[in-house]
Amino acid sequence: MAAPMDLRGARFGRLTVLAEAARERSRKRTWLARCDCGVEEVIPGRRLTQDAPRKPALRACSRCTAPRCRVCDAPILSGSRARRLCDDPACATEYQRAYWRTDYHRRAEAPEWRAARAEAVQERRSRAIEADPSYLEREAARKRRWAEANREQNRLWQRTHYAANREAILARRRARLDSLEIDAMERWLERTRAYGRAYRARWRASLMADPEAHRAYLDLMAEYRRRRRLSRMLAESQRLLERIDG
Repeated sequence: MAAPMDLRGARFGRLTVLAEAARERSRKRTWLARCDCGVEEVIPGRRLTQDAPRKPALRACSRCTAPRCRVCDAPILSGSRARRLCDDPACATEYQRAYWRTDYHRRAEAPEWRAARAEAVQERRSRAIEADPSYLEREAARKRRWAEANREQNRLWQRTHYAANREAILARRRARLDSLEIDAMERWLERTRAYGRAYRARWRASLMADPEAHRAYLDLMAEYRRRRRLSRMLAESQRLLERIDG
């Protein structure tokens, strides 16, 4: 009978056999091997020496041969192997969002799909309003709650997006304004003025609610008016001196 094969020190691809592992219930010989990545695993001897069509011989550890996550490229040791995602919930969320974005842009390129979608949304909204007269109030309340919950995050995204795409955004705005007719331009100006008036009203209300901030604002405006009067007096004195010299 041939002596059992000693695999200590042998190389199999990225694996280096260190020693024979302790046998437990099974009589099969197992070996402790170290991969080039540093992972040590106990591997059956047949998986190292015998190559079969359905189960080829191992040439790396389970971490190196594991499928990679589509999002973070981490090895998938457990989790959704069918979708190639790791256990991190953030990867699953990002993968789903990427799928939705791709699907939306694919369908949005077709004008007929966009028109049909807008018509369907408007029809559903009309039916909801007819069934429940308070639908508009509940919709407005829901939008306000969502805006309050995501205000800071939305403002941060808007500032970051504008800083990165400032020139393109301004160019699109100029092109859109240049293409407006006179009536459309007047409506746009009136809407912009209404937004400005509403913003200033909210700002004044928040300022009046804080006595210290209101007092600081009054002091700042008093100093501004004093400097403005002084600047006008200096300009008037300069004009008088120029007339006298002339």
